[in-house]
Amino acid sequence: MKLVIKQSTKKAATDNSEKGIEPGVVAELKVVSVAASSAVCDIVSTARPIVEGDEVTLPQSEVQKMVDKQTLSNTRQYPAVVSFSEGDPLDEDVRLKVPRPPLPEVNQVRGRIGFDYSTIRTVGSPSATSSEIGMVVRADMTRIYGTHWNLTGYWRGRLQSSGSTGQATLQDLINRTYTLGLNYVNPQSRWTFGVGRLYLPWATSLQVIDGGYAGAKVKGPMTLGVFGGSSPDPTAWNYDPSRRIGGGFVNFQGGSFENLWYSSTTGLGESFRGTTVDRPFAFY
Repeated sequence: MKLVIKQSTKKAATDNSEKGIEPGVVAELKVVSVAASSAVCDIVSTARPIVEGDEVTLPQSEVQKMVDKQTLSNTRQYPAVVSFSEGDPLDEDVRLKVPRPPLPEVNQVRGRIGFDYSTIRTVGSPSATSSEIGMVVRADMTRIYGTHWNLTGYWRGRLQSSGSTGQATLQDLINRTYTLGLNYVNPQSRWTFGVGRLYLPWATSLQVIDGGYAGAKVKGPMTLGVFGGSSPDPTAWNYDPSRRIGGGFVNFQGGSFENLWYSSTTGLGESFRGTTVDRPFAFY
């Protein structure tokens, strides 16, 4: 490598009479040996003796060669190679600067609210007349206020009733088979929660519970969780108004929704009648 020695900037500002090999250059050097923090050079040519304070730099031709090599070569060497699991950082940086509409599921509110009125008159003994006003609510609210909380399901019930207080009617039974739950699902978080009257998302064959669940991703496709609550659905085969259930589960899921997606859940639970243990159960 070649080097050139130039007159110090401070001295050149006060002395313009010195002549060099070329404008600003007073000597040319050639590197013959290098070490970690020093180098040995031969003096190729000089216009005057080299003195303390002179500045050493690369000639302009060498600078241009290095610029061309860094710009055009396909075999450039880098001190480190960084790889990314997905996406191109340069492309993503450009996308971030482009205004985009919010995702359709963010703060999306859909649903239905309805009212009904009915009158029931029975004859015979005993005879009675009753009337009631009811309401039905169906909700599909996702990413509420930009968060990862969602409210889904429906509810149907009575707002007012009068008259007979005898045997429950089919309408009473229907009013108690609703599901309405609030859940937290964040792809960037290992935790997920749910409360309300709902099914366990990983095992919808279990009966509806009035309670909640919590799950956490612990390793790869595995999720561990717990659940618990009462069993309010009167259409369940083992319905009992005082029944409570609780337990834990492990879920494995993976694959691709474009090709093949799998989900497998195994769990153990305990059933109670009030405060008395009824029977343990397992599900898969």
